[in-house]
Amino acid sequence: MKCRIDSVTSLKNTLEIIETKLNEQQLKWFKDHPQFQHLFHMPRKSHKYTAMWALILRTGYISDDEWWSIPNGVPLRYSIREHALYTGLCCDPLSRNFEQVFEKEHNLSLDFAGKHFSNTSKVDIFEVKRKLQSMEAGNNDLLKMTLLFFLGSFWNRKKNKEKSHIDVFYLMIVDNLSLCEKFPWGTLSFNECMDSLSAMLKKAKGNPNA
Repeated sequence: MKCRIDSVTSLKNTLEIIETKLNEQQLKWFKDHPQFQHLFHMPRKSHKYTAMWALILRTGYISDDEWWSIPNGVPLRYSIREHALYTGLCCDPLSRNFEQVFEKEHNLSLDFAGKHFSNTSKVDIFEVKRKLQSMEAGNNDLLKMTLLFFLGSFWNRKKNKEKSHIDVFYLMIVDNLSLCEKFPWGTLSFNECMDSLSAMLKKAKGNPNA
């Protein structure tokens, strides 16, 4: 699923860059984060995805809010509840137009992004990585840039996948660190996962709901 951790290699490399760049106090923000902390404490070893593909190939039903797979005749459900248990992320309700809602309610802007990038509509992960690695340890925006790199590496939303652009919403929300602690990243990733699974099945010309 895109808008999720693509591979353990990606996870391992990204976390190593973050741990190398930040000092102990700055790194504490991530390690104590109510949603992200488990990513820094989980074992970093290779995983095989054969079992995941086996579940996808045995899809029996899929909708916007649940996916059923039937391996060996045993029905298994994956919904927002299982997603919350599996990821440890906040899965509070999130409207489909959440970008506009959060931008208005929390006065989000592109001030931070505009200070570091010339074109905020076409910022890619490689540009963020270069900017992060060039920052001095005492830069007041170092933690925010690291968070942007973290989000862009793990939660690249499907609508930005082809051009590999960082989501504009991410460029805005990283300027509000306290909001980043409470935002329902689990709901966002779950919605993107379901969209990606549906698109994958459609591309394979499969219709489990028929």
